[in-house]
Amino acid sequence: MKYGLNKEYMKDGLQDFIDAVKKDRRVKPSHISLYAALALQGENVARSMLLQQAKIAESTLHRCLHDLQAFGFILYEPSYNPKKKSKIILLYGGCYDCVERTAG
Repeated sequence: MKYGLNKEYMKDGLQDFIDAVKKDRRVKPSHISLYAALALQGENVARSMLLQQAKIAESTLHRCLHDLQAFGFILYEPSYNPKKKSKIILLYGGCYDCVERTAG
């Protein structure tokens, strides 16, 4: 069991996220797709893998990451260094630090 998470926890966390976005008109399909891809990834998430799994363009990735942070769904700390990965923490599902993700 990675990160102390189980499938039931991930399902509940994603359901909490979906319930929240139903009430938020700012959230678009690209935001939902990216959040789901982040939630299902391991600790080290490659940018190319996120783009492929979320089925979004790179410019959309950056916009959605910033939007999801502004909307309160993730904490996003970009590294601005190509050799260092950015930190992404999912805020839905009741666990703030156990689903840390990096996207490089």
